[in-house]
Amino acid sequence: RDLAKYARASVREVDALRARFGFEPRHRVLLAVGRLEPQKDPATLLRAFRTVAQRFPEARFLFAGDGSLRPQLEALAHEYQLAERIVFAGFQENVVPCYHLAEIVVLPSLYEGMPLVAIEAGAAGRPIVATEVDGTAEVVEQGRTGWLVPAGDAQALAAALCSLLEEPERGRRMGELAQQRVHRLFSFERQLDETARIFTHYLGGRMGRQAA
Repeated sequence: RDLAKYARASVREVDALRARFGFEPRHRVLLAVGRLEPQKDPATLLRAFRTVAQRFPEARFLFAGDGSLRPQLEALAHEYQLAERIVFAGFQENVVPCYHLAEIVVLPSLYEGMPLVAIEAGAAGRPIVATEVDGTAEVVEQGRTGWLVPAGDAQALAAALCSLLEEPERGRRMGELAQQRVHRLFSFERQLDETARIFTHYLGGRMGRQAA
């Protein structure tokens, strides 16, 4: 996977996105990338954000993705009186500027295979708060590159988000470490090296058997 494209976004792109979504420079943007479907559990995320918003008036949320739950989520945002603080942006063809607009990325899934959003967030140098499911713990190093919380637990999710918002410098450091980690473990070059190693091992085994 080519992670280099996530490492930077132009100031112009990010500023344009900020203006498009109505975010001010003082706003602290949280981001969720993905389909608005039950697997991603965005309803729990909204419940968590209600707590976050009470403690941090400058917090805003950006959903980059679309899906069948969007009408329900928009109604829930109104019910929680958060409609002016949440942007449902729909599918974004180029999601890189969204990562760079955000301070924290959130992945509240009930289950995941290999969590690409966690890898992309790390490549962009952003800390992540994610649920501790399936392959996510392979990407997110607990307490070092982000926070892992139980799936479906809005209270734990809110506490982790508030912790990072309270200590922005710690969040920035986590983002730096996340970037180093994903490039070390998941870069295209690493995958090529691993493929070459397996191929060489396989060929070596076959050559040895043939020689015998």
